[in-house]
Amino acid sequence: MIKKHQEEGKLEDPEYKAAVQVFYQKHVCRIPWPEHTLKSFAGLKEDATVYKVIAVQDICVSPLFDNIPKVKWVQMGESSHLSFFEEPERYFKVVSQFLTAEYSSTM
Repeated sequence: MIKKHQEEGKLEDPEYKAAVQVFYQKHVCRIPWPEHTLKSFAGLKEDATVYKVIAVQDICVSPLFDNIPKVKWVQMGESSHLSFFEEPERYFKVVSQFLTAEYSSTM
């Protein structure tokens, strides 16, 4: 339904807006959205240029994963796209451990 409305240009249709909210709540941020996230999404109404032209796929992550020394894939099982808000303790612990390991290995 989301794709259909987008293809038809019916982005103001209440049915489309409701479906997008369900999608966002499942795949973007599962907790009440922080104020600055709300502001960012509100800004898309004023200028959605980047959002409209971005065509990044998961495949773009592979070269980074394959070429960063000592990289480790970590899945944040209780999060969607904004895991740093949804699981901040775990997220920052993982990032800190990675950066600390990288820093100490260069000393």
